[in-house]
Amino acid sequence: MKHFMVSVVIVALTVFAGCVTETDVIVPRVDDDCRTALMGPPGYVGQCSFTDTCRLIISQCCDLEMSCVDGRSTLTEACDPSCGMCGTDEQCQFGAAVCNRQMCEACPPTGACEMCPLGWRYLERNGCPTCDCAPVSECAMAGAPCNDGQQCYPGTVCVPGCTNPNDCCSNQCAALGCMGPAPEGCAIPCDMSDPTCTSCAAACSCEPDGQWHCSPVCAPNQPSLPACPPSIVTSMR
Repeated sequence: MKHFMVSVVIVALTVFAGCVTETDVIVPRVDDDCRTALMGPPGYVGQCSFTDTCRLIISQCCDLEMSCVDGRSTLTEACDPSCGMCGTDEQCQFGAAVCNRQMCEACPPTGACEMCPLGWRYLERNGCPTCDCAPVSECAMAGAPCNDGQQCYPGTVCVPGCTNPNDCCSNQCAALGCMGPAPEGCAIPCDMSDPTCTSCAAACSCEPDGQWHCSPVCAPNQPSLPACPPSIVTSMR
């Protein structure tokens, strides 16, 4: 019986000693391949030596990105701000995307825009620059007060596809009681006495009768301006 107990103690000590020895010689894992680190367990952070970056698609718009920073594997989530379902521009990231066909799309390129007529500016849509020219917007929010007791009227001239007139239209200030929207900059027939004008836009003011009175001014290189509403009173200069 004593001999058996001694044997058990010796075996136990041997196993314990073996565990200590193995623990002492464990070498930390060093990932030399980005994809190996990327496929590690959730929350894994280990030592690394790779120099590339790799990604794992986790959704339609987001990836997991693995990189080696200062010898430690670093996992971050990278999402495309111009991706995702939407119903309005406001549901896309401001300054990065607009909503077209119920999908957020990256801001369109503007490298080949025609010059705007003198005194006009390029409109923006959800913070994205566009090639659409219009008279300078005088106010941001339709119905908001302007100086001298006037109020803000939404503009007729807007970026195509615009879903928020406060963001992407040429809004104008005018007296209370005008029949909006403000037609400033809409397409109007040119004065035939000036053959140099091939496209014209409306320069308008709201008169005491509440109607917009407009006359044509030259607006070169602006063939896609929206037509003026039939309610305006037109006069030739």
